[in-house]
This record gives sequence, structure tokens and C-alpha cells, in this order.
Amino acid sequence: MILTPQQLSIQLYTLRSLAEDDPAAVLAKLAELGYRSVEMAGTYGRTAGEFRRLLDDAGLQATSSHVKLNDAIVDTINDALTLGHSFIVVPWAQFDTADEWRRFADELTAAAVLAQQAGISLGYHNHAHEFTQTIDGVRPYELITSNTDPHLVHLEVDLYWAVHAGVDPRDILAANPGRVRQVHVKDRTIDGAMADPGEGVIDFTDLIPMAARSGVIEFIVERDDAHTPYATAETGLAFLRQFC
Repeated sequence: MILTPQQLSIQLYTLRSLAEDDPAAVLAKLAELGYRSVEMAGTYGRTAGEFRRLLDDAGLQATSSHVKLNDAIVDTINDALTLGHSFIVVPWAQFDTADEWRRFADELTAAAVLAQQAGISLGYHNHAHEFTQTIDGVRPYELITSNTDPHLVHLEVDLYWAVHAGVDPRDILAANPGRVRQVHVKDRTIDGAMADPGEGVIDFTDLIPMAARSGVIEFIVERDDAHTPYATAETGLAFLRQFC
């Protein structure tokens, strides 16, 4: 056994087209499929307290959320505590200069200090541009990782976007031992389109075990363009269960 059922999750962004109308029904369906945990990306017009009640009613735990990095970070952390999160993750940043990336890294660190005081870990989620862009020969991902404290700012590696950028996720894991705490498990077709986990060409056979050994504790199903969200959720969970 490599993973435990508690380590398997799904990013609710995958089901946003359904959750916008009826998040309670979505959460109930995910619990029916066998999920125990979810990662959030907004509360669909509900307060943190209201959404926590929906989670409790479904018997789900929201361990993580994608959040904005702004002046309201204290409120964000308080909401995360209400929701029962262990993690909050900044999902996107893009800048043109190295100085801007370094300033962003400083902002991540400052927010992570506040989060840590509340017992929550703050992380950063990659797309492709952090690897494909270079500034004075340095990639933004390296600017982030080298200018933040690995004990404060963890990494949530999106496996699809890393591969899409031409990067082997194994190299990210090896270069950041113990720092990658979460991964987004989404697959990629040979022509670069997104696919449900296990239905593309990414070889997860040794990647998932390596991630688990390196310290990843959450394996989160995600597909940005899921045309049949519940099918993606079911396929992704069945795929990850092969490692349990």
C-alpha cells in the first residue's frame, strides 16, 4: 500500500459548472463516489461558515483551498480555520521581471508566517509559464523556490502543467525534498490536451510512489476542462485507488 484513502482528494474547480448552481448536491455526490476530502476554489456565494455546514452535511473535509494573495490575507486565514483547512495555496502569479518575482516571493513568505501562526501551511501552485519563461537565464519557479523558506512555503505541483512545460515532475520532487506537500493529478494526451487521470500519456507508475516517498500527503484529482465532471471525479478516484 502506497497511499491511504485519506490522501485522495479532488479540486472542486473540476466541478465548478455544477457547484455554481448547487454545491450541496456536488458535495453529496462526491461523498457517494467515495471521496473523503476536497480542495476548494471559492465558496460559491456562501460564507465560510455556510460552506462548512455543507461540507459537514456531506461528511467531507476540505483540507485545502486556492486563495488570493492580497491585503485580506488575515480574513482568508480565518476563513480557512472555519473551513477546517490544513493548507491554503496561491494558484497563480505572473510577472515580467525577476524583481517582481522576488517581491512576490517575499509576499508569499510574509503570508506564510501568518498562516503558520494559525497552524496552516501556505503553498504555491504552478502552471507552465513558471518553467517556460526565463529571466536572465533563471526560471520564475526557481526564483520562487530560492527566495522563500522551504519550511514556510510548500509546493503544490500540478503534474499536467509541469509535463506540459517540458519538465519532469520527478526532477521537481528531487530538487525540493520534503517541500512538495500536494500534487494535482491530471493527465495529458500526446497532443497536449488535458485528460482524466490514467487516460493520457503521463506515466504515473513510479511517479505517484516517488511523490509519496518524498513527502506528498495529498493527491488531488483535477481537470480544468472536465466536460463530464462526475465522470472525471469517478475515473480519477478509481485511478488513485490503484495505489492504495
